Amino acid sequence: MKKTLLALIMIASCSSAFAQLDLKASVGFNLARFDSKPVFGTDTLSTNGKAGYQFGASLAIGRKLYVEPGVFYVQLAQEFTSQNIELEDPVFTYRTNYLRIPVNLGFQFIGTTTSFAGLKIFVGPSLFIPLSVKDNNYPITKNEVKSPQFDFSVGAGLNIWLFFLDVSYGWGLTPQFKDDPIAAKMQAFYANLGFRFKLKKEAEE
Repeated sequence: MKKTLLALIMIASCSSAFAQLDLKASVGFNLARFDSKPVFGTDTLSTNGKAGYQFGASLAIGRKLYVEPGVFYVQLAQEFTSQNIELEDPVFTYRTNYLRIPVNLGFQFIGTTTSFAGLKIFVGPSLFIPLSVKDNNYPITKNEVKSPQFDFSVGAGLNIWLFFLDVSYGWGLTPQFKDDPIAAKMQAFYANLGFRFKLKKEAEE
């Protein structure tokens, strides 16, 4: 996965010398879930997804077929219920902050990146670097979280003038916790709304 991510970044860097360039700044929300119940020692944690958020920017390189690397600050959240009867409050919220670095390969199947409006699809891997875990009464700390993590996402988007809406779903490829024998992975739905700033315009053919 690391090699794939680096290869896409190199392609993006080489392409930027001659391609259409759009800087995309956005903010949005996410809904996360685990693909199984994490286990800490003998304690199984039941999970329930909660809303989180993200903001950041990406660079769309190309016109019909494009590469889009980005950097985002992301908070993913879960409500956990512990089976540990010794806890005063077995229900707590687990919020983790990440630096997310996606590199997507996209295709504008209606319009192009230079069009007034268009529809697109995209796929690609992301690198997650855990930054912090909000205090909780379990407690789960940053030391329990694996770093780095990877996921693979698919998505679609709509461009209208300088605005865009991108939605995607990411499947975690890395277990969330270091010592979880179940190796539970995080999955999340993302929605981003933002503006496109044209840095370099490639002439239409």
